[in-house]
Amino acid sequence: MVALAVFLLIASLFLALRGPLGKLAENQRKLREAERRLEEEREVTRALEERLEFTRDPFYLEMKARELGYVKPGEVPLVVEESKR
Repeated sequence: MVALAVFLLIASLFLALRGPLGKLAENQRKLREAERRLEEEREVTRALEERLEFTRDPFYLEMKARELGYVKPGEVPLVVEESKR
């Protein structure tokens, strides 16, 4: 009789905890997925910050300005045209 009571108690505890434990496992899985996505976004952010820092480099800015045809004060711009034959 005592063995049956213990069995019923264990079975009822198992059934009572099955739902919350399942939700806990699902929430842990979702948390791991969110942490993985967060780390990916941090890597993208780091790459963009490095690119932004590069664009602030005076050498880079001068190179881009010259590609657009700008010259420094006192310089004489030269335009080279290709001849069509």
